[in-house]
Amino acid sequence: MNTDIDLGPNSGLVEEMYRQYLENPQSVAESWREFFEDYQPRWSQGNGNGGPSTATTTAPARAPVTSPAPAPASVGIRTEPAEPHTATTAPVLDGEQPVPLRGAAARIVENMEASLGVPTATSLRVVPAKLLEVNRQILNNHLHRSGGSGKVSFTHLIAYAA
Repeated sequence: MNTDIDLGPNSGLVEEMYRQYLENPQSVAESWREFFEDYQPRWSQGNGNGGPSTATTTAPARAPVTSPAPAPASVGIRTEPAEPHTATTAPVLDGEQPVPLRGAAARIVENMEASLGVPTATSLRVVPAKLLEVNRQILNNHLHRSGGSGKVSFTHLIAYAA
C-alpha cells in the first residue's frame, strides 16, 4: 500500500484509531480493520529527523514484523510550490490531422486551463463555537435595532464563510 496517503484533517483520528487497532484489532470496526491490515502510517517510518523512530509497535500476530527503512531526510512538507503539469498531446494516427477546437468546446478548454491557477479548497479553518455564538448575537442585535425582522442562524454564518 502507498504510505504517502494524505488523510488531511482526519490524520489525527486515523492515527489514534490505528494505535487502538495495534493494541486490540477487535476494538475498531471491520471496515477499519480491513484498512489497517496493510496501512503503514508516516510516523512508523521515522521520527522526522531522518533517523529511525524510538517508539516501537507490534503488529497483529498473524504476520511477521519487519522494521521499515529510515525515512530519507527529504521526506516531509515541501516548502516550494509544486511544478505545474504540462499538457501532453495524443499521438496522431496515420492519415489523420488534428482539428483545433472551436466554439463552445474551445471556450471550455480555455476556462479549464484558467482554472488550474485557482487554488483548491484545501484549507482548514478552526473557529471556536463561542465565537460563532457571539458573532451571531451581535448580528441579531444589530438587525433588531435597525428594524429588521430576520434572524441570523449558524447556517447563515457557515454558508457565508464558505
